[in-house]
Amino acid sequence: MSDTAVVLCVLAVGLMVCGFCSFVGAKLATGKRRPAFEGALLGFLLGVIGLLIEALLPTRNAPRAKRRTPTVEHYQWKPMSETEKTVGDWLAPPRKEQP
Repeated sequence: MSDTAVVLCVLAVGLMVCGFCSFVGAKLATGKRRPAFEGALLGFLLGVIGLLIEALLPTRNAPRAKRRTPTVEHYQWKPMSETEKTVGDWLAPPRKEQP
């Protein structure tokens, strides 16, 4: 085998190892609720050491759901309609007139 063939084989194997470490790093990062790009980049550039770094990084907390702030309209008084005469009419359905 010539020298260039050996170099190409070493580069091909190295790229495959970097690609594998990149994939595993992305999976580790998403499992820790971190950006997948971060894990893929660490795995690709640093290899097994990058995977170790990603594994030791802390897990991020899940994002909290935003609470809706009530609007002014929520607190405004709504007048009764023509069919609602008392508070009890709000709670019960309207009565049907009997013939």
